[in-house]
Amino acid sequence: MHLSLSHVHASLGGTRVIRDVSLEARESAFIGLIGPNGAGKTTLVRAVAALIPHEGAIELDGRAVAAMEPRARARAIAYLAQGAGSHWPLEVSRLVALGRLPHLAPLRAPAPEDEAAIARAMHLADVENFRGRDVLTLSGGERARVLLARALAVEAPLLLVDEPVASLDPYHQLGIMEVLRTYAS
Repeated sequence: MHLSLSHVHASLGGTRVIRDVSLEARESAFIGLIGPNGAGKTTLVRAVAALIPHEGAIELDGRAVAAMEPRARARAIAYLAQGAGSHWPLEVSRLVALGRLPHLAPLRAPAPEDEAAIARAMHLADVENFRGRDVLTLSGGERARVLLARALAVEAPLLLVDEPVASLDPYHQLGIMEVLRTYAS
């Protein structure tokens, strides 16, 4: 996997938020964006995921991310949004299985390889013991790990997470950062 940003600019509400950002990242890179609130970190992540318009080039393995077919892009880039949550009473294993949607044909049940990817993601995020529980019964830290497992289940070459440890206690912060480090390696 090779991610390339070249002279990227992005605006929100008519205000230029990202100015002339260039970056090269290779497989297994673990990159953190650090800056004050409002600096544009989330905007940059959303531009990389092709969720907002941008100027300049953003390429994954030489292909323009914004020009990728949506299903192909969803297989190539897993995105965990800042403050992501679950508002429906879903069983944890079903929520994690949503990460496999880009790999499934419409109305098709997960195949054995999808079930294996779900199991790997749940193991990596240490949420196997929550498998049959309603996600709404979990603590904030547990829910954050389940949502991370959903993103991991995509098994995308590029995983984008936006403030995955914000508002978590130090124990869960360290746990999630360890999961991300393991995934990168």
